[in-house]
Amino acid sequence: MHYFLVNDMLITVSVQDQWALLPIGWFPEEITVKTELLISVSIVYFQTVIEDELSKTIDYQFISNEINNLKNDYFKLLETAGEFLIKKLHVELHDKVDIQKITVEFKKMNIANSHTNCAFHGIFIEKSFI
Repeated sequence: MHYFLVNDMLITVSVQDQWALLPIGWFPEEITVKTELLISVSIVYFQTVIEDELSKTIDYQFISNEINNLKNDYFKLLETAGEFLIKKLHVELHDKVDIQKITVEFKKMNIANSHTNCAFHGIFIEKSFI
C-alpha cells in the first residue's frame, strides 16, 4: 500500500453535466413526459494522508449512480431534488471521508416557455459541513 503525506489537502471529486430524464416538475406534463436535466455534483473533502486505495476516497461512479437513482423518486421542485441528493450523498459518505461541502447543480434543458431565449434554466445548491 502506498501512502502520500499531503498536509491538510482539500480534494474535490465531481461529476459534471450527467444527463438524466426525471419525473420532476410542477406541471403534470413534466411528470408524464419527464424533464431532461444535466446534473453536476461536487464534493469537497479534507484529507491529511492519501492512500492509493479506492476505499479511502470517493468513487465518482457512486455519485453517478446516486444521480441515476433520482429517477426512482418524484419531486415538484429542482430545489427539493437537490436537497435530497445532498442529504443522500452526505449520509452515505460522511463516515468514509471528512466532507466539507457538497454542491449540486441542475440544468433544465427543455424550457416550457418557448419565448425564452436561454440555454437552460437551473439551480445551484451548496451545503457546508464545516
